[in-house]
Amino acid sequence: MSSLPSFEAGYKSETILDQKLQGFHAGISIPLWQNAKSVKHAKLQTEWSRARLWQEEGEIKLRLTNLYNQVVALKTNFEQVRAVLEEEQVSAGSLELLKSGHISFTDYLVDADLIWQAKSKFLRNENAYYALLSQLKVFE
Repeated sequence: MSSLPSFEAGYKSETILDQKLQGFHAGISIPLWQNAKSVKHAKLQTEWSRARLWQEEGEIKLRLTNLYNQVVALKTNFEQVRAVLEEEQVSAGSLELLKSGHISFTDYLVDADLIWQAKSKFLRNENAYYALLSQLKVFE
């Protein structure tokens, strides 16, 4: 209804500055500017929605790329530490060397501490790797 022209006709009287005015009144109003404003508003609204969509897509792609890069880096680190741990372990041979006196107790403890730190780092990396991998799975 607001886009259709409106007609008005009738007898009116009003008082302005202690003068009484009376007479017939006729008129037509065509809502051209009102429609133009609503069309401009609708166009701006769609452009804003489109820009917001592009921004959201960009943010999601950025988060996904960051997660992927973190997973790749953690996997590389995880595999390197695993390879090191498979090669070096405190074995019964090290204990035998300690007992026979070929290495000192401090050397044995340093070796054991280094291996313990490597295993601890390995487990932390493994936990972080699988946590990020589960976050990455959400985007599938």
